[in-house]
Amino acid sequence: MTHPSGVRGFIFIYLALLALLALTFGVSFFNLSGSWGLILNLSISFLKAILIGLFFMHLNRSPGLTRVFAAAGFCWLAVLLSLALTDYVSRGWIALPGRWP
Repeated sequence: MTHPSGVRGFIFIYLALLALLALTFGVSFFNLSGSWGLILNLSISFLKAILIGLFFMHLNRSPGLTRVFAAAGFCWLAVLLSLALTDYVSRGWIALPGRWP
């Protein structure tokens, strides 16, 4: 991807982020079966995070080591979110004494 030059490029990225925000808001009104709403919203937010990282944090013009550490930060965030999600999902699996099922 090339870097947007000047104000015109940043306005384009800003409008793209606003369009993705409107898409996220619009998806919330649809009753999608199963977990499709979650998958769609997470993919839209992933796309927004990529746009912000590449253009506003200038990762597309940064050295390779900076990109590696940015990717490592996103991987660490994914590990933390997956561990929190497994804790949340597995809370009802074991019945604790003195607690209603």
